[in-house]
Amino acid sequence: MGWLAGQYGMEMWRMARAVEPTDEFFPDRYDGTEAAVQNMLNRVCGFFKVDAKRVVLRLYLENRGIRAPVGSPMATTGSAGRYEAGEKETVAIETSNLGDDCR
Repeated sequence: MGWLAGQYGMEMWRMARAVEPTDEFFPDRYDGTEAAVQNMLNRVCGFFKVDAKRVVLRLYLENRGIRAPVGSPMATTGSAGRYEAGEKETVAIETSNLGDDCR
């Protein structure tokens, strides 16, 4: 938080509104498809005032075997996603997470 305040100033924190995983902020239907994930990414870019054309969505699959239930010790193996900086920013999401709807 200190780094963000240093980068963007305290005024940003005073004026910012918390974005929550609710229909108010994410009204689009989410069905786990790549198109739905892209819509959500575009919406998040808008919240942060980032040009969505600068961000590339990539989906990938890790060979994890059996997926463990959330909260179990095995649920922490593997990655949920990755971020790669570059001329275009890349947000990569591991495909077993596409069915997770936070709402």
